Amino acid sequence: DPWLFRQLCYEVMVSTDQWCPDTTILMEICGIDPSLLEEEPDSEYLADDDLAPIPEAAEHVIDKVYERNPLPRTTTLASILRRILPPRAITDATLLDNFTSIRNTLRNPLGLSATNIVSISSVPENINDPDSLGVGGMGKTTLAAMVAHHPDVRRYFIDGVVWVYVGDKELNYNRYTQCLRELVGQLDFYQGVPLFAELLHTPGETLSKRRRREEGFMIYARDTIAELLQDRSVLIILDDVCFE
Repeated sequence: DPWLFRQLCYEVMVSTDQWCPDTTILMEICGIDPSLLEEEPDSEYLADDDLAPIPEAAEHVIDKVYERNPLPRTTTLASILRRILPPRAITDATLLDNFTSIRNTLRNPLGLSATNIVSISSVPENINDPDSLGVGGMGKTTLAAMVAHHPDVRRYFIDGVVWVYVGDKELNYNRYTQCLRELVGQLDFYQGVPLFAELLHTPGETLSKRRRREEGFMIYARDTIAELLQDRSVLIILDDVCFE
């Protein structure tokens, strides 16, 4: 799969700060059209008033953190942002200084998007337990709030920055659709409430059969929201995820 190969090469270069084979050689091997090297023009610069709004949950976290005058986390923040933003979207000079040199010079030459999923975790409470959760109070939520608050993030994800608290409740169909409604409720471009099918109890239904039916309902709900977000630039932050 040429696309997958190119994606892997790009991720390796970004992560290891090491050059891979010459771009021309890669293009010949994969049969890549040279037009893929042409980057999209920068979008028009947006004033602060035109940026996506900051999620209320992120504002509350940032307000509490600033009260305690926390230590700077520029390096960690840059590590996160470089995986969700293309280099051309970064205007913060303090972050560019913390990017690896190859990221600044390479500038996404294969026309690939940045990684769209980033997990912020910490060391497990019990090192020997593979199911152990990350230690609390390490600043995971604070980092997520700093990402949501950053102007470059709100400028790039112009259609919305969404904050959804997941928690440790069982993620059944009802909880899943509740999270999806919270997500949609924070998007300014969508007016209304998405309609999801009601999962009714069927007398005599076995637990395994109900779970299979529930999974089908969840897939339909997921696809409904995916269609809504198609061709939109939205960042979704899931806070306090306590399960895989």
